[in-house]
Amino acid sequence: MFFAPSTTEVKVCCNRMHFTLLENFRKAQEDRIMTGEEGAAHRISYRHHKILVEIAYLVLIIVAGFTVGINLVLLHETHQTIIAKTDRHISELSASVSNSLAQRFQRTLRILESVELSYDQDGILSSTELERLHERADLLQFEYFAFISPDGSAVCSDGVSRTFSQQAGIMKAFEGQAVIDVESSKTETDEQILNMPFFAIPIRSHGGTGEITGIFAAPVSPEQEDFYLVQSYYGGNVFFNLVKPDGTEIFMTTHSHVLPVDEPQNSDKQHNLFDTLDANVEIISDTSVDDLREAAVSGRNATIRFHLPNSSSTQTGQLSPISDTGLCVWMVDTDDAVSEGIDQILHIAFRINGLGVVCFCLIITILLFLYRKNTHILMVDPVTGGYSLSRFTQEAERLVRHSNPGEYTLIVMNIVHFKYFNDTYGSDESNRILKYVHTAIQKYMEDGEILVRSGADDFNLLIRTSRNSNEVIIQKLELMVDEVNRFNKELPKKEWIMFRVGVYQITDTSLSVIHMSDRANIARKKPKIPVGDILYSCGFYEEEDLAQLQKENILVNKMNDALENHDFKMYLQPKVDISTGKIVAAEALVRWQNPDMGLVRPDEFIPLFERNGFIRKLDLYMFEQVCACLRRWLDEGLQPVQISINLSRVHLANKDFLKPFIAVQEKYRIPPELLEFELLESALQEFPKALPEAVCQIHLAGYTCSLDDFGSGYSSLNNLESLDIDVVKLDREFLNTAHTEGDRGHIVIEELIHMARRLGITVCCEGVETVEQLAFLQKCHCDKGQGYLFSKPVEVSVFEEMLFGNSQIK
Repeated sequence: MFFAPSTTEVKVCCNRMHFTLLENFRKAQEDRIMTGEEGAAHRISYRHHKILVEIAYLVLIIVAGFTVGINLVLLHETHQTIIAKTDRHISELSASVSNSLAQRFQRTLRILESVELSYDQDGILSSTELERLHERADLLQFEYFAFISPDGSAVCSDGVSRTFSQQAGIMKAFEGQAVIDVESSKTETDEQILNMPFFAIPIRSHGGTGEITGIFAAPVSPEQEDFYLVQSYYGGNVFFNLVKPDGTEIFMTTHSHVLPVDEPQNSDKQHNLFDTLDANVEIISDTSVDDLREAAVSGRNATIRFHLPNSSSTQTGQLSPISDTGLCVWMVDTDDAVSEGIDQILHIAFRINGLGVVCFCLIITILLFLYRKNTHILMVDPVTGGYSLSRFTQEAERLVRHSNPGEYTLIVMNIVHFKYFNDTYGSDESNRILKYVHTAIQKYMEDGEILVRSGADDFNLLIRTSRNSNEVIIQKLELMVDEVNRFNKELPKKEWIMFRVGVYQITDTSLSVIHMSDRANIARKKPKIPVGDILYSCGFYEEEDLAQLQKENILVNKMNDALENHDFKMYLQPKVDISTGKIVAAEALVRWQNPDMGLVRPDEFIPLFERNGFIRKLDLYMFEQVCACLRRWLDEGLQPVQISINLSRVHLANKDFLKPFIAVQEKYRIPPELLEFELLESALQEFPKALPEAVCQIHLAGYTCSLDDFGSGYSSLNNLESLDIDVVKLDREFLNTAHTEGDRGHIVIEELIHMARRLGITVCCEGVETVEQLAFLQKCHCDKGQGYLFSKPVEVSVFEEMLFGNSQIK
């Protein structure tokens, strides 16, 4: 059987040719500095390689031409198969979107029901109650809450009087069912508010069992609309709207492509899907517009294919019902996005077929030209157009060697979260950002000062300074950072570029640039307060920093022996039932008792171990200590309590991280419900996909999972919904905020606890230190508390005396 070479093989061939040319021109470069027979020999070798390049060039053209022909045949055969799968793919995608929206709508209605049950059902509220109700609407991301009377008049939490008597969709809630609609509402000044997504439920007397006395409704805030409607796929070529059974379109797409209508695209008038199809498109499928109408009313799926006027492209529409809502998803593949790429490839491939040989010739010619300028490539950064790192290193060492101590300073500037720009804008745009940053910084570089992009998102600066010139350096940095962010002045939505900066004033001119950069990076990474502006933080290298680095090296050298010698001790801190005061659980915390250094604080070694990965071994070690303790309690006939173990975010990089933990648990025969893993909420920012998967694995193994430090800086109410956690641990800052902000702080905690309990999540509050805080948590019906009011972390023997001697903390 005969096999044609694949496109991958052609690329490999190109890469090999690329490498061969590089070697040839390196040798040609060497020829320039050689004389006599040695240089002549290299020139002969170069001519020999040139002949080989020409032969490879011809072979490459033949292989490429043959491969193109084979690929054309294969593309033609696969095209028909892909077209057949398009309709099914759109149908499945539409069904998936429909199911997802149904679940989200139902969750919102349940939230609305829980809020309605908390207030007077006749809608008569004082101004204070209305204010608190509106604060609750803001917290839950609704525009406002409204109590609607049978005559359509409404009392709204934002203080604006509205009437909904003409809003038939919303008034249907008086028939006894929850309503999801998009209608316009009027204020007393007849101000029109269009396209407001409304959720409405009936209000019944006698605790929800009597007759309907009103409607409780709320529109979704504009910031939350995207949560309910993802509007496009495949780069905007596949989009969807929501429609009523009569064809009225709601939640109109923001995509630039819409079906042609007489009104402008931004008109306030709601369009009817079926009327638009009747008037503007040519149906090319067996399904008619009347069939769509029937499907919308009966709640069935329907697929239709059509052409737009003056267009030959085929569009596919899919109508899918959303269960329990009376709404439908109308999804449109505007130009067969799933299969259109194949058509384009076929057309392009036919045109490329005749130009293939020419293109490859041009590629080889360009490569030859580029490699003749390899010296330029080695000396210039291809992204910024400035110095390459190699050139910077050479030039910096030359300048420093001929200078006095303190005359030069090396600065390292790291762009904070540059991965965000990469993920958001792509690598090409990110490279343009790097070039822009380089240009902005360069404006403030003086003669005898040099700049380089030293890493993916790092810049090294060598500037002239004098001793004790920190203020001058800060002023210069502020000018540079301001210049970098100058583009933000005219933008309504700011995209700040922030920096972490490390400064090393070069007092030892014998150091290499690498060692100078290391010292600047030590200063950049050490804890510090932002200097001058939130757009950058700056650390200055001090000799103590080197001492800290040396201390960390000592800890690194001792860590393995400490693990083997059991120098890491397990301490337990009780978790107490807020209502009874009994110990119901504990958290395992690690302490390092070093024979030479004494007690090493956790904040001295935990961050270090997370950076070097040793935390994986330490977490597993602590887990085994917990299992051994529980096993001893069980063997002695004692009634154990659940113990939680902190799980570092470092584990999340390995999808099989839980296997060794399960092996230890099975070794000690510990019931999994006695074990709980605590995950930091902040890990969700670094591992948005891995963290939910880890929670799922933990549950599959039978363990409990808690979200630690909720509210420490990355909190989102969506996290409570998106993560299937069992326990949420409120950060101690929540209690501090409640103490300083009064009623508003209390409202936040009350609502968080209320919402968590509604979601079936246990709430444990950390940092309980005063009797007043305990009383407040009891009032809020918080489940558990943990803090120095009950007990500090103690040795296992002390905890056992507390638990089994007297399990109630006064």
